[in-house]
Order: sequence, then C-alpha cells, then structure tokens
Amino acid sequence: MVSWSDDVDEILASDLAAGFAYLTPAKGVVITPMAPLALRDRRAGTVTVTTSQAMWKKLDRIRRHPGVAVAYHARDHGLSNSPGFVLVQGGAGSRARAEAQRSRAP
Repeated sequence: MVSWSDDVDEILASDLAAGFAYLTPAKGVVITPMAPLALRDRRAGTVTVTTSQAMWKKLDRIRRHPGVAVAYHARDHGLSNSPGFVLVQGGAGSRARAEAQRSRAP
C-alpha cells in the first residue's frame, strides 16, 4: 500500500496546476499542463486525474502505454504555501504502482 505524509497531502489537495506526463509509442514522453482537482484517497493510496474525452489520441496512447506521472509544482494560484515538490508516478488504472515522493525545492 502506498502512503504519504500530511505535507504531501496538503500539496495534493491544494495545487490547482500540475504537469501530466505520459509515454509515446516512440518511447518518448509528452508533458501537458492539467488541473488535478485534488482527487486523492489516502486510505487506498491513489491519486486520480481527469482528462477531456475529446483527447482521444492521448487516451489511446495512455491505454497502450500506461506509465504516467503528475508533477505538483505550482503554488502561485493554489491553496498552499508549501515549497515542496510532489511527483506522483504509476500506471494509469493501477493502484499498486502509484507512488508519491516529496522533496524540498532548493
């Protein structure tokens, strides 16, 4: 089971902008801005993100190569003053591989 600290949870609950990264068929990475909407479940150890259904090509790529990451990095318009950076990595649709990491910005 994945768990995270109160400091990390504050960032997950508060950031209004994040970077969403997913794999491409050519083994590259695409990073796109997103609004994470604070959808997380500490008991289950999951972080949920949403995307527009109109982005069918992106969704198809994620289905074929489910490795994803979300970088919570911007507090400018969020609800927290924490200087921390949180990177959530895992597999789309997979609870077992989700991981939250926290590090202080220099």
